[in-house]
Amino acid sequence: MLRTKRRMRAEEQAAKIALKLLFPLIFMIFPTLLLVLLGPAFIQIYRVLLPTMSGQ
Repeated sequence: MLRTKRRMRAEEQAAKIALKLLFPLIFMIFPTLLLVLLGPAFIQIYRVLLPTMSGQ
């Protein structure tokens, strides 16, 4: 009986962890990851388009 209760509590806590980790992932880790991955591409585009826009 005690094992069953302990296992049920562990399963409930495991199910709640996914929800608790969702918001830090969305608001902290994903934007940082996008910045790291897309930052160099934006810098390259900026370097290519800046001379074109200034008319040189």
